[in-house]
Amino acid sequence: MTCNKKGIVNAKKLGRQKKISFEYHYENYTIHVTMTFGLSMFDPQKGVSESISRADQAMYVGKQTGKNCVICYDELKAENPLID
Repeated sequence: MTCNKKGIVNAKKLGRQKKISFEYHYENYTIHVTMTFGLSMFDPQKGVSESISRADQAMYVGKQTGKNCVICYDELKAENPLID
């Protein structure tokens, strides 16, 4: 969750620059780990819980669309006005 658009831009940039998946080797096992992040701008009128819920929704959309990504709720809302 962020308080401004610059935070969203920086988080998405970081997600593109950094490897958000990796392999972890343990004994004879290789564990593949992927990371998907959901972002939301904090809206003081809606409160912390609602902002976290929006970030959570964005994360699940990211997981459904391929994992290893950074998804912003506000961009999803712009693409699909029925989300909420």
